[in-house]
Amino acid sequence: MVSQPDTGEIDVLVLAAVAPAGSTATTIAERLGQPAEAVRAAVLRLRQGGLVEATGDSVTLTAAGGLAAAHARRLGPTAVAGSPAPTLDLGEAARMIGSLFPARGAPPAETAARDGLLAADADRDAVVRLLSEAFAQGRLSSGELEQRTGRALSARTYGELDDVLQGLGGLPRPVSRHPVRTAVFWVVALLLSPFVLLGALLLAFGSDAGDRVGGIVLLVLLLPGLYRLRSWAAPRG
Repeated sequence: MVSQPDTGEIDVLVLAAVAPAGSTATTIAERLGQPAEAVRAAVLRLRQGGLVEATGDSVTLTAAGGLAAAHARRLGPTAVAGSPAPTLDLGEAARMIGSLFPARGAPPAETAARDGLLAADADRDAVVRLLSEAFAQGRLSSGELEQRTGRALSARTYGELDDVLQGLGGLPRPVSRHPVRTAVFWVVALLLSPFVLLGALLLAFGSDAGDRVGGIVLLVLLLPGLYRLRSWAAPRG
């Protein structure tokens, strides 16, 4: 019997299997020869780590996820359909990716304090909606939906609501706002906007190949930096 990869290993496999243009969780599961539920759980963990974006069954890489996936692919070929046993050193890949992109989250003391806060009716209603969506996606059985819904409606604290959503990603956490970082981003964006505009104009309306190459160079130099600065100024939750 082929041993199943552990959590860190399947996360790396799923990350490396996402195509640059995006994939679906179903396609990834078929390609890796892994259970669909395990792949969807890995996608949720990768999404929480900021490495992928997931909407429904669709999965796409973030900028950080693209770099991490490239590193994972360099370590060896990923599994393909009909070959569930991977040939790369998955443990080493998991450790490497984890060191490059540590999971983001609140400090333990802050998390513990939040878990003890009393939840409102709106929070309980939000959890019930998340459970209904998970049931519609086939991630929960009808019995699990009924049992978890009862626990959600009787939950008193955020920690209890997080327990209800165990395996489904937990409650969305508020995103920290950084006014100084936001101001820095807008100042830099304002200063660089003439050069971005110049690059776009050269690319679109340049009179020769040299103009167009110059436009491409300007855009390639400026846009990735602006994107990273925007992510730094307004990190996603």
